Amino acid sequence: MMRNTTDITLLKKGITFTWGTVVQIHEVGPYAVVEYIDSHGTLLFHSYADGKDLSQSTDTIEGALAHAIAVKWDGINTQAGRYFVRMIGVTVPEDKDQGAE
Repeated sequence: MMRNTTDITLLKKGITFTWGTVVQIHEVGPYAVVEYIDSHGTLLFHSYADGKDLSQSTDTIEGALAHAIAVKWDGINTQAGRYFVRMIGVTVPEDKDQGAE
């Protein structure tokens, strides 16, 4: 039986990512973003803060990092990351909304 996970520590050890094929894991201080390709061939970015899965993927690495920072400082229900990327004009591929829920 194949084992899948969203645990960042296990992903670094090569365990299969639940939501797709890992392209790269990006880390900046306490934040991590898993860059992956989902089952539809879409490139997405999944957010982590302090090693915790934030249960959110976005269409841009900027959105994923903004989400991780916002959740760490403002809580899980924050919309600050979404508004931040809109305010600074981050271009989202193919006119998609910021979240890939």
